[in-house]
Amino acid sequence: MTTKLFKSVGVGVRNGHTKVRWANDMVSRIKLFSKKGEEVNFIELPQAMSKLAALEYFQANAKMEGDQAYVVSQKIAEMTRDAKKGEVKVKATKAVTKAVKVTKSAVTA
Repeated sequence: MTTKLFKSVGVGVRNGHTKVRWANDMVSRIKLFSKKGEEVNFIELPQAMSKLAALEYFQANAKMEGDQAYVVSQKIAEMTRDAKKGEVKVKATKAVTKAVKVTKSAVTA
């Protein structure tokens, strides 16, 4: 699985609804959202980051107003929870001291 990386992140507010936004070309995204009547608060990231890393950076470094901080923290919690769903926990109970050779006939039996 590849993770898409982004160069800027921010929040947009339109009709009272606040949403998190990611972009690689901040200028064109700001123009697009402004044309649609959306207020935007974007920051450029120091390097390309995944969505979760970008949001964490945004939360630590951006000045947010109103519901923006709440929406960002909720999105981080959601993305962290979703990322943990794919994790597999493995517990080793005993060290293996002898190697076992598996043959094709043993697998099909």
